[in-house]
Amino acid sequence: MKSVLTSGDTEAIINACVTGEEAAIKNYEEALKKEWLTGSVGSILQEQLSGIKEAVNEITSKVRSTK
Repeated sequence: MKSVLTSGDTEAIINACVTGEEAAIKNYEEALKKEWLTGSVGSILQEQLSGIKEAVNEITSKVRSTK
């Protein structure tokens, strides 16, 4: 990751960020499958998951539109 960020390659940096966010999405989705996770904690995690997904979609759509 450090070499990607210090290389100055914008596309590589964006791809690394998207990869990290996709890993976060996977972890949030797995956490939300837990039956014991209810109430306000579940709601907060769902809101955060939605925000991450929106950010990834926005980033990837902007990258595609510049190509």
